[in-house]
Parts: sequence; C-alpha cells; structure tokens
Amino acid sequence: AMLSSRFGAESGMRSLVGPVKYSGDAQVSNPIRILHLTDTHIYAEASRRLLGVDTSETFRQVVELALQTEGSPDLVLLTGDLSDDRSEGSYLRLLKLLEKFDCPIYFLAGNHDSVEELWNQFTAYKGKTGVVSDRSFVVGSWFVTLLNSVLPEKIEGALSKDELERLDKELGEHADNHAFVCVHHNVVPIMPDPEADLGLKNADKLLEIIDRHDNVRGLLWGHVHAEYAGQHKGVQLLASPSTCIQFRVEEEQMVIDPLPPGYRMIYLEEDGALRTALNWLDKLPEGLQV
Repeated sequence: AMLSSRFGAESGMRSLVGPVKYSGDAQVSNPIRILHLTDTHIYAEASRRLLGVDTSETFRQVVELALQTEGSPDLVLLTGDLSDDRSEGSYLRLLKLLEKFDCPIYFLAGNHDSVEELWNQFTAYKGKTGVVSDRSFVVGSWFVTLLNSVLPEKIEGALSKDELERLDKELGEHADNHAFVCVHHNVVPIMPDPEADLGLKNADKLLEIIDRHDNVRGLLWGHVHAEYAGQHKGVQLLASPSTCIQFRVEEEQMVIDPLPPGYRMIYLEEDGALRTALNWLDKLPEGLQV
C-alpha cells in the first residue's frame, strides 16, 4: 500500500502524435499557467479507500482549491498513478472529476495504471473534458514533452531507447523554443541508498540528453508523493505533492508524511523563465491512517 502502491511508470503507450501547436483560436496567457496534478489513485468504487483516504474526494477538493485560488489554468498536466485499481471505472470517475476544467489536459501513466485502459478511456471519452493524447506540443514560446517511463509489472521505471531518441530529436527540432520535460518517475533518488531507490533507473541517460540541449529549462515528475525542488546545471528539477497522501523517507523506509493533499502551479514565461508555487488543502484527509 505504501512504497509499492505509489511508484509508477508507463509502457508502450502509442507512437508520438505531434508535436502539435495549439490551434489559432486557443488563447493562452503570458505567462503560460500549468496546473500539475499527480498520483491521484482513484478507484472505481466510491467506498474504497487508500490508507483510509477517499482519493476521489481529496482530488475533488484539490481541484476546487486550485480553481478558486488560481482561476482556470492554460493546461493541466497529470503525471501518473491516476488509478489505484487499473479499472475502466476508475478512469471514468477521474474523467468526470476533470470536467471542471475548460482547458487541455495532458496525461502520463504510472505503475498503478493500466496503460492500455488509461489510454483507451482517456482517448475515447466524449464528455466535456479536454483530454489531449499528444506526447509533445508547442505552446507560446515553449516546447513541452511527456516521456513514458513505465516498465511492465515494475515499481521502478526507465526510459526506452525510443523515448530517449525521441527526446533528443525533438529538443533539436525545437532548439528555438524553451523546453519543459515531464516524466512520471523521480529523476533524483529519494532513498539514502540510490540502489534501493525505485525511481528512474536510467536517469543518467535522460540527463545526458538534457545536457546536450541548452534550451531545456525544467524537468518535472510525480511518483514520490512529495514536493521537491532542485537544480541540474541550470535546469529546474521539480516534484509535486500527491492529491491524496504524502510520503517521506525515515530511516531508509517510506512512511506517511502527515501533510495535506496539494498541487503545483508552474508559470512559463515568454523569455524562458520558469516560476512555480505549491498549495495544499488546509487539513489532513479524513480517515488518514498515520
């Protein structure tokens, strides 16, 4: 339920569709305002709980807080572990909750997701939700790409040769754009022993590519149910809290961190500056088993 239930990735989604520019009538603000929501762990059944927490309710509350505080974002990024039971019903419940947004919604899967079920339900959905299946896109002066890091039946993740080559190629093609890279698994180890970390196992290969392209401004992930902010050779490294339960490392073990659900806002400036802010609900989730 703890470490194994939350770390994720995503395998063999689909070939790249894009990169896609926003249509001429799509209005985006300056700066571009991105809402990052991650590790939602939704169930098909309303009665099911994750460590005592109603994850659909906490997600609803986080969305409500974000819309009240930030207004409507230009786009939403969902970076994996969207379901906790891999079911069709869980994705349909999440899509219903996402109908609050009137903007494009981009997604990655995590190890708790069924990659096929997530893809099928999100791309087939004909409701009000603006789900977009493109793996990369241009918005304003920025190029944004989402990388699949899932290994089937594994908690840890890795980027395939194809994904690494895609990233390298696209960053080169968009050298005149500021670039923002998104992945599910943590690129920086969170465990004291990096060998025991269940994050991105070939993070070195990802960073090698980023080092070759001086247009990369930020690298974002989920997976860790915690906030993180760091730097790699001038590139901002960011992880965001979960919309349900937070974790921390204590004596080389993952334990529940008694912090409320939250979200991250990311502001992409036209000149390449990247600003960010975190916000949390004002109380712990009801029923949390600390």
